Parts: sequence; C-alpha cells; structure tokens
Amino acid sequence: MKRWSPQAHLQFMTTGRWPEDDPPAPPALRAGLMRISAPHYVAGLVVRNFRVSEAAPIVKYMRGWHPEQVHRYCKSKGWSVEEIPDR
Repeated sequence: MKRWSPQAHLQFMTTGRWPEDDPPAPPALRAGLMRISAPHYVAGLVVRNFRVSEAAPIVKYMRGWHPEQVHRYCKSKGWSVEEIPDR
C-alpha cells in the first residue's frame, strides 16, 4: 500500500480528492466494526465517520485513528483486520 504525503492527506481532507499523481485511497470504512486478530488476542473497534470511536481496552490507543491507519499499523505488526460495514 502506498504511503501518501502529508500534503496529499491535507488536499484530501480539504477537497475530498486525492492529487492526480497519487492513486485513489482504498475505500475506507465510514461506519461499522473492525476486528483485529493478533496471535495473543482478538479485539474490536467501532468506526463512525471514518474514525475509530470506540476500542477494546487492549487497543484503546487507536481511538481517533482513520481505518486506513489501523490497517497499516496492523499489517506492520503481522495482525489481520476484518471490516464489518454497517448496513
């Protein structure tokens, strides 16, 4: 997954569009649940408006994170993430 520059993120947050030279962001979870499976635990996150609003105690530091950031972090740790969108 490509890492976008801070300028690209700022452009996306202000205009809702990525710069032409950057690929579009993968579809982010707007609202729903995320399940993190690590070797020593399974934890849940609640996502609302593209941000983690609630988190299990073991991953409480992820509150406020964007789902893409959760995916990148978990991938770097070798954990899997499953998204369960709201209906």
